[in-house]
Amino acid sequence: MAHYDVTAGTDTVSQTQFTTIYNQVNKVFSDLYPSAVSTSLGLNCATYTFGWGNRKSKQFSQKVTHKDWNQLIVRLNIALTHTGYTLLSGGNTVTLVARGETIAAAHYNAIADGINEIITQSTAVGAGKTYTRYYHNYLDSAQAELSALTTATRTDSWQTQIITELRLSFSDFDDVRYYFNAGCDVRITPTTTGATTAAGLEWQAIVASIGTFYYNIDGPNYTGTTGNLYWLPFCDLTDEYQLAFVSGVGTGYSGYSGYSGYSGYSGYQGSSYSAYSSYSGYSGYASLTQRVKIWVKLVNNLVYFKIEYYGTGDPIDGTQNILFQLRSGADIANRGIKHHTTKPSWTLINDMESSDDS
Repeated sequence: MAHYDVTAGTDTVSQTQFTTIYNQVNKVFSDLYPSAVSTSLGLNCATYTFGWGNRKSKQFSQKVTHKDWNQLIVRLNIALTHTGYTLLSGGNTVTLVARGETIAAAHYNAIADGINEIITQSTAVGAGKTYTRYYHNYLDSAQAELSALTTATRTDSWQTQIITELRLSFSDFDDVRYYFNAGCDVRITPTTTGATTAAGLEWQAIVASIGTFYYNIDGPNYTGTTGNLYWLPFCDLTDEYQLAFVSGVGTGYSGYSGYSGYSGYSGYQGSSYSAYSSYSGYSGYASLTQRVKIWVKLVNNLVYFKIEYYGTGDPIDGTQNILFQLRSGADIANRGIKHHTTKPSWTLINDMESSDDS
């Protein structure tokens, strides 16, 4: 990979060159697009997917000093730790500049190469279907923290429908996108135990095949064996619920009439999946079909998840649980600079025993 060298034939770093890498580092670590609004999310996806919302560096004087370089190096090193990225030149850190040390081409190239690799290099991810993601939106597993929010529970048998809704509240829309930009995700794990009826046992198998559903900047995914995902990346969220996932179904299933098939992710790069078979609409399941549907919407600083359970009308017994979790980045501090991902508060606005359940 070519260096982003200083002026050819010299060892002098210009203010313009310093400003270039200054902006690139802050584009990832901080945010060049503050006060973003959700109504322009789709139009500004290329820019809104940058930024973790942490403290921006500054230049201390007109003359670039070791302090200015180290402000960038510390932030770059935190980014390397957060993403777990190994530089093409080797290692996971860039050496700080000593006070009084002459700034040379090597100092510039170390920062320029590092931040450009984080912006342009990608890696394969996915606990379920596999896709690729740029490192500036990646969270290394060594830095990830999985925390439980709450569990919705129902012990009474049911027959036709259960609806559960979770609302995640961020301080503002910027914090919503910072959360997803940093590679964090929301996880939903349904389980069923203790079923004895025929419908209950069938339902138990349907739920078990889902595994864990999770939603991240690239959209929905799941760890199970049976189900259909729908194209719904973060930049496509609206203030209306959109379908993200439908489980496998029971014996009452009559089939989709317009679903063209899902062939798996085969390499997300930027803004398109290259082998995600399109969903052309379905005209309905049979009215009596056991299945799970998961929907997602974004309303300003609020992210909603709705989980719908549909039964056949036959008694489904056993205990129903839905575990909600966050996979977030751990705090990283280096020389007084801190990377922190703000977690949302949560509200279960519709549980498994509401008036709309039956």
